[in-house]
Amino acid sequence: MISLKKIIASNYFIFLIGIFIGIYFAIAVLKYYTTIEVFRAPPTQGNYKTYSFTHDDLIRTYDVYIPSTLKKNTSVFFLFHASRGNSKDMRSSTGYDFEYLAEEKGFLVVYPQGYKNHWNDCRASADYAANIQDIDDVGYFQQMIKSLEENYMINRKQLVVSGISNGGHMVFKLAHEIPKDILLYTSFAANLPVQDNNDCSLSQEEVNMIIFNGTNDPINPFDGGLVSILGNDSRGFVISAEETYNYWRDLTSYEEEKIMTIPQLDSDSKTFVIKKESIGSKYVALYSLVNGGHIYASPYLKSSRFVGESVRDINGAEEIYATYLELLDNKIVLRKYNNQYCYDGDTCYVTLNGANTKIRLLELDTPEISKPKCEAELELGLKARDYLNNLIANASSIKFKTDYTQDYFGRILAYLIIDGEDVSAKIVRNNLGVVYERNNKPDWCL
Repeated sequence: MISLKKIIASNYFIFLIGIFIGIYFAIAVLKYYTTIEVFRAPPTQGNYKTYSFTHDDLIRTYDVYIPSTLKKNTSVFFLFHASRGNSKDMRSSTGYDFEYLAEEKGFLVVYPQGYKNHWNDCRASADYAANIQDIDDVGYFQQMIKSLEENYMINRKQLVVSGISNGGHMVFKLAHEIPKDILLYTSFAANLPVQDNNDCSLSQEEVNMIIFNGTNDPINPFDGGLVSILGNDSRGFVISAEETYNYWRDLTSYEEEKIMTIPQLDSDSKTFVIKKESIGSKYVALYSLVNGGHIYASPYLKSSRFVGESVRDINGAEEIYATYLELLDNKIVLRKYNNQYCYDGDTCYVTLNGANTKIRLLELDTPEISKPKCEAELELGLKARDYLNNLIANASSIKFKTDYTQDYFGRILAYLIIDGEDVSAKIVRNNLGVVYERNNKPDWCL
């Protein structure tokens, strides 16, 4: 006969097994709904550093990705994390898109860290510590810029801010409070709060603004309403994505609006993107991520099921960077030195924002003049130089096409467009140069 003790022990063992199985399945379900898949590792060429300083008696930190291609007078892209997030997981939350782009273009990527993993945005209803304690996140941001100036040679006129969710709302706050400090403001998964839920002073200053919002966002409703996270309604009400776009648009003197559907990268995808933009005194755009959720858009990212459908039809970083290039107020002007606009057939003297520098023409290689290997190279090099200088002297219109990338010698890499024609191609057609090929220098002496 089985004793009572053995029966109790056996049932207790079964009970424990049941608990462990339940916990296992609970963890599995939680992982299933919350895991973000990133389809590439972070770039390895650059460095990743953390900096700290004291602001308002608090130790504040930020992380920086420094590309191996870092340029002088560099631009800076700031990425504000979401609620409950941090500076480090913001890297993977954006598919490392900005870091890979930084390696290509040579700018800094900065990941600010919120107070107790939140930002003190404009939503009066928010119940997290940053809002309740009224943390000075705008002042923190301004001091962060000063810290960057101490550590890097940054260009204060080439700052871009972006954020997701709570970070997107922080972008809106910066646009309200320091509208003239940033070249371009960009926000994902955030709408402006309704009037009763807003505790920011509205500057009424026009800014460049891009908004990316999913139409099926389960947290930040695309059509406006209550912001809710698993039944937590502490963020209050917001206006719609369209109204948010209209708010920033109406602050500008806009001349026209354009609407376009961006082609799908994956024809089997449930998602696609509709872009609306207003063009005028400032640039304002709304990317409607159709059927998308509470997400950043990237081909290299699959969002968690908890926040809704991924949108892989666009690369958010590349869309932002393309607009940034169009907004740059840098002015390149040809100048004469020793009575010549161009030193040789592919290098010219210019000023950039009033500072003397040089440009190197893209997709062109012409013979050397300073150190020719033979008389034939010198002769052809002089012909290429004189031809280019003559084109410039007789030009009706001169334009440069560039993303301000520099070569090893600090020269700006650019296309020179004279009277609507690419000069590099014209020089090649006239047999005064060849299309540039890295590590394949022509022998002009043959």
